Amino acid sequence: MSERFTQTGTVILLHRRDKLRDQKALAERTLRNPNITVRFNTRLTEIKSGAPGVYQKVASVALENTITGEKDEKAADAVFIFVGSLPQIPAVEGLALDEAGYIVTDQRMETSIIRE
Repeated sequence: MSERFTQTGTVILLHRRDKLRDQKALAERTLRNPNITVRFNTRLTEIKSGAPGVYQKVASVALENTITGEKDEKAADAVFIFVGSLPQIPAVEGLALDEAGYIVTDQRMETSIIRE
């Protein structure tokens, strides 16, 4: 794990397929942005923390190539999860949503669903 997965001012975008299928202009702008590196055919399998505690900091992420199955772990400073350009969550019931249809979270990124 010598390579840092994130660097100051750099975003690594993971995409599980071989191309972006979003709006063409948005996809082109993403691919041209020098601060964004896109890793195609890659999925996030685990977010790992560095130390136990109430507010655990992200230390690394486990990745898997969707074609070869090859697994990799990279050091990371943060993880932002964004799935698609339009919210697609009708299968999840009981979540508080904002006016745009996105899931509402608190400062700890917890949703309104209570774990038992």
